[in-house]
Amino acid sequence: MDKDLIYALGQNPQLIPGIYNYCDGWCDKCPFTKRCLNYSIMEEGLSKEGDSENEGQDPGELDKLFEISMELMSKSIKDLGFEPPNEDSEFDLESEGEKDEQALNTEIMKLSESYSELLDEWFEGFFQEFSIIEKNKDSKEFVSDFQQLISDSIESIRWYQFGIPSKLFRATRNILNYELENNDFYIHDANASAKVALLSIDKSIQSWTFLMSHFPYTEDGVLKILVKLSEIKRMTEREFPNAQQFIRPGFND
Repeated sequence: MDKDLIYALGQNPQLIPGIYNYCDGWCDKCPFTKRCLNYSIMEEGLSKEGDSENEGQDPGELDKLFEISMELMSKSIKDLGFEPPNEDSEFDLESEGEKDEQALNTEIMKLSESYSELLDEWFEGFFQEFSIIEKNKDSKEFVSDFQQLISDSIESIRWYQFGIPSKLFRATRNILNYELENNDFYIHDANASAKVALLSIDKSIQSWTFLMSHFPYTEDGVLKILVKLSEIKRMTEREFPNAQQFIRPGFND
């Protein structure tokens, strides 16, 4: 993608600065896509790429896009009033991998992983009933609005199954970065990521509760899952006590 075009897209006065740093990544459900630079870049890129599956992405283009992304991120950090992370330090793949491993081995990440496993086990147990609804989702062959609500609940649960650990990993990793570099931006970003994780947990709890209320025979299994989610929520609030008060630009205006 052309560098000048990306910068031109970024000049849109309707854009909410950095909104993509504070979302759950679910563009299909977001009312702010027209005010999001990341979405504009993605949309423009898709229109340029076309639908051909045989055209590979030019490695040079990927490098250029990464460079531009880093420049835009640095600018957005400065706009927030923070100093960007130390750009002079060399990237050490081994050291970064060790920090990733350290973050993944924290109790909060192990809890989120166990939730995901518990979720998969539950859906395996009720595969016949709920897979029919999931398969019919794309064809829109629903017999009632109720079935649509069930499908929406399942879709939400599945989306946040991976969104929760992703945001918690980013938050945890930022804390490790802060301990090494003492850059306040990492605390800001950790709270932002933890806030999105907490919102995702709440939405998951809502969806699970809806399923359980309409399928009472699932209560035992769903209650175990709700206990696990509540445990993750409590730990997140303990590890990131300022996350709930974080104001997400655009979403909380």
